[in-house]
Order: sequence, then C-alpha cells, then structure tokens
Amino acid sequence: VEKHLAGMNKKIHITTFHEEEILGTGGALKNAASFLSDGPFMVVNGVILTRLNLNAVIREHRAHRPAATLVLCDCPRFNIVAVDQEGWIRGFRGEWTSPPEGRTWRTLAFTGIHVLEPKIMSYIPEGPYDIIHRYQAMIRAGLPIRALVIEDLPWWKIETREDYLKVHQDLLMNRSEGPVLAGSAVRIDPEAEIRGWASLGEGVVLERGSVVQNSVLWKGAGVAAGVRITD
Repeated sequence: VEKHLAGMNKKIHITTFHEEEILGTGGALKNAASFLSDGPFMVVNGVILTRLNLNAVIREHRAHRPAATLVLCDCPRFNIVAVDQEGWIRGFRGEWTSPPEGRTWRTLAFTGIHVLEPKIMSYIPEGPYDIIHRYQAMIRAGLPIRALVIEDLPWWKIETREDYLKVHQDLLMNRSEGPVLAGSAVRIDPEAEIRGWASLGEGVVLERGSVVQNSVLWKGAGVAAGVRITD
C-alpha cells in the first residue's frame, strides 16, 4: 500500500500509520491521533466505493454539530442502525429501546463515512476496537449521534471476491455505456467471445475460441485458445 501511495500525485500529502496488530475501525483512529487537528475530521473506510459528495456530509455536521455524523443508506445486507424520524441514531446491532407509541424508526446501513468531533477520541481506548461499540456507549451516555440518510446512494462495500465482482457487474451493466470496458492495447481474436460483462485491463489478450463471461482480467492477462473464464 505504501509503495502504491508513494507513486501518486505529489500534490496530495498522504501520511500512513502502520499497525503491527490490526486495530479495527476505532483503534485505527486512536493510532492516528497525532495526525488529527483540534477540529472536526472526516473518516472514510477503505473498503467502500461511492460517488457521494463529501461536502454534503460536512454541511450536515456543521448544521447540527453532534458528537458525530454518520452517513447511512438502505442496504438490507448491512442494515444495523436505528434512526428516529428527526435524524438521530438510536442504536446499533439491535441494541436500542422501542420507539414511543405512534413513532417508527428506520433500520439502515452505515456506509463507513462519518464526521467526528475531537472529543470522541477520549471515548476510544488504546488497542484494537470497533468504533460502533464506542458509538453505542456514547448513545447510552447521552451524546448525540446524527444520521445523514442518502436515498439511492451509489455505494458498495467490497470485502470479498464476490463483492469485487459484484461492483464491476453493477457499474458495467447499470451505470456505464456498455457491459465491456477495455484498457489500451487489448487484443481480442475475431473468434474469441465475450458474454455478459467484462473488464479487460491494459494489454489483455483473448486468443482464438476463448470465452470470457462476467469476469475481471487484470493488466497483462492472457486467455489461451479454447479456454473459458467465467465469474
């Protein structure tokens, strides 16, 4: 990761914090405390892909100035956050009281995008920790946690190989001009075939009679004659 970041645009200053032990979403913040200023800061998890305008998140946080503002969306696989009708988070992972009579709370997914006030750092212990546990403790202590709910948010969480393929499928089939994306210097034999969708990196070669279906081929990959690549 550090080697890749070192080759990026020098106009962007990037600081990395190595973890001898994986510290989790809370411990990682504590580990980076020396980097943070005395004002609000934004955290974006590294396993997500989104087109959200982050300025909207900052504006929402400044308007209410809670201890933290979390961006939520409706994604049934990850819906663990209870939100009341005024936009305040009531709990996580089933740990919340029932809403008052006549009121309803939505259950939504945390996107991994949040703005935090510096005082939160005092609630995070040293060592491995999940930030959700800290948020739950803060709610019990009466500290306000705000929700910014974005409907129909283009958002993907990429934690598995299946997730990795799914985001390519979604982008190519539903959010682009066509189901095949090819990098430079790609060579496809006239008798090769692409079925469904495919992402072909720079210099990919598909030989005679080969078939590629619903797959991602990285830079320089080759599919030999008669070979079939699926999913």
